[in-house]
Amino acid sequence: MYIATYKPRTVRQQDDLERLLEELEQIKWHVMRLSEIRRRREGLSELPRGHWIFEKGKAEGNPTAKGVALLINRNMTKYVEKTNIYSERIIMCTITTRGIQLKINQVYTNNNIG
Repeated sequence: MYIATYKPRTVRQQDDLERLLEELEQIKWHVMRLSEIRRRREGLSELPRGHWIFEKGKAEGNPTAKGVALLINRNMTKYVEKTNIYSERIIMCTITTRGIQLKINQVYTNNNIG
């Protein structure tokens, strides 16, 4: 399984997300972990190409929380068993394939805390 991490700084607009998905066509990936997405959405949704995005966006009134997401390749969506949102900084997805259970976390911490 190919799991990658990327800090796009923003995928706030749908166009930003589409550009990222176009770039991902160049590499082999199953799960892409994203931080600082700056979106205000929460939950699991299907994207136009059949991939899923599981996200917890930026919360109102919390300037240091930028949001996190997991992009799940359309070929892996049938293996997703569970998703958990713990905060706008921590999410987890459980995937079981070939008898192996993987818990994939995405955690974001602010580097500028003084």
